Amino acid sequence: MSDTCESVRPSAPETEARPKPLPPSGNFLGMDLEMSQPGGEVVQIGAGVMHLPTGELLERLNVYVQIGKPMDYRTMLLTGIDDDILLREGGTLLEGYHALVSLHRRHRCFINGIEWGNDFRYLRERLGDEIKDEGWAFGRRTVDVKTLYVEWRRANNENTKSGLSKSMAKGGLQFLGRKHHADDDAVNTLRRWRRMLELLRRDPTQSFPPANTTGQK
Repeated sequence: MSDTCESVRPSAPETEARPKPLPPSGNFLGMDLEMSQPGGEVVQIGAGVMHLPTGELLERLNVYVQIGKPMDYRTMLLTGIDDDILLREGGTLLEGYHALVSLHRRHRCFINGIEWGNDFRYLRERLGDEIKDEGWAFGRRTVDVKTLYVEWRRANNENTKSGLSKSMAKGGLQFLGRKHHADDDAVNTLRRWRRMLELLRRDPTQSFPPANTTGQK
């Protein structure tokens, strides 16, 4: 048996291109849905775009979706959305999706969305064959801030049961707007995510890296 060591593949040279920590724009899109129960029909799509290096909110989106039947009373109390709002301002789910895609592209956001839960997957499932030809505009993965928060709490042996608003309070943030209103929830999810990134940095005193705007208009 030979004691000769096998050759080891050399490490990549320092000059090799490495993935950038931020998209060229530095922008990320957060999204949230509100659903009517018990059927789970989407009645509202809300979103916001945040410039991560500065924390600036660039734009927000609020779209109502008609569901073709009366709203559940408990959902109306929870969200403040009623049948009159849906009838007056609502469109189709596909129209709401297209508005979301337009926002994402307009700000050249990172391909994966930011969410509290699994709303991107739920939206894709509800759209179904309606986007069969055009395809899904977002990434296969998302940043689920709820899961990150729960595991952070678990790692510190703390209670993992908490909603978005309470999690923000524990992070020293105040919830802005109305709870269970999709665009407000989306914007606050972005704010909670950014605060968590501050805790995850090796050097908490270091600011976020600036966006790579080379060649960008």
